[in-house]
Amino acid sequence: MGFATHRMQVRLINNQGQEVAIGEPGEIQLKGNNITLGYWRREAEFAATFSADGWFCTGDIAVRDAEGYYRIVDRKKDMFISGGENVYPTEVEAIVLKHKAIQECAMIGVPDERWGEVGCLFLVIKKNHQLTDNQELIHFLEQHLARYKLPKHIVIANSLPRNGAGKVMKNRLKAPD
Repeated sequence: MGFATHRMQVRLINNQGQEVAIGEPGEIQLKGNNITLGYWRREAEFAATFSADGWFCTGDIAVRDAEGYYRIVDRKKDMFISGGENVYPTEVEAIVLKHKAIQECAMIGVPDERWGEVGCLFLVIKKNHQLTDNQELIHFLEQHLARYKLPKHIVIANSLPRNGAGKVMKNRLKAPD
């Protein structure tokens, strides 16, 4: 959580390119003299990160409160739309990790004929713990999340694919080898 500095202009934009209201999630866009000069040998990719009116599009989704504090919600590329509602996997994952049996998890959106996309949750269970069935976890999640945010698919894994920095590689979950 943090706030913008006097050297940087910040706005939160929805998918239609409009600024969002306080408390609503939107993509962080920045403008200022201290924006990076470019990506090394990737000029076209760098140019594509700017909006038509010159704002740098970070790809991060945040919510701003009434006092001007920003809270990062998720990455735009990880968000998916289920039945017309935005689902932010990080929000769901934070709740899943409160379950006593879960060591780590990651959620992605997968195609669904009825809803467009639904959540597919990958879980790693803690040693000496077990999940009796998926409904146990769903019942736990129902106490904390809106129904459209609940995963429709659950996959138990021994581990999650990670990059050299330790971050879960969700693209590998979407297209496993």
